[in-house]
Amino acid sequence: MKLVSEKEDLLKVQQKDIMEMKDKFLRTYAEQQNLMDRTNRNAESAKKFAVQVYFSTPRILFLLSCINSFCFVYNPVLNMFCCAAELCNEPFGCGG
Repeated sequence: MKLVSEKEDLLKVQQKDIMEMKDKFLRTYAEQQNLMDRTNRNAESAKKFAVQVYFSTPRILFLLSCINSFCFVYNPVLNMFCCAAELCNEPFGCGG
C-alpha cells in the first residue's frame, strides 16, 4: 500500500508539473503571436510614415524647384545644340 500511495503522489506531482508546463507554453505562444502582430503593425506604420514624409509638401516643392532649375539650365544648352544643328544641317551641330 505504501508503494501505491507513493506512486500516486508522484503521479500527482508530475501531473501538476505538466499543467504548469502547458500553461507556460500557452502563455509563451500567445506572447509570440502578440509580438508578431505588433511587429507587423509597426512595419505597416513605418511604411505609411515614410510615404507621408516623402510626399509631404516641402519635399514636393523642393523636387519641383530642382526640376525647374534643371530645365532652366538644360533648355539653353539644348537650344544651342538645336540651333547649331539647324545651321550646319547635321545633328547636334557637328562638322559645320
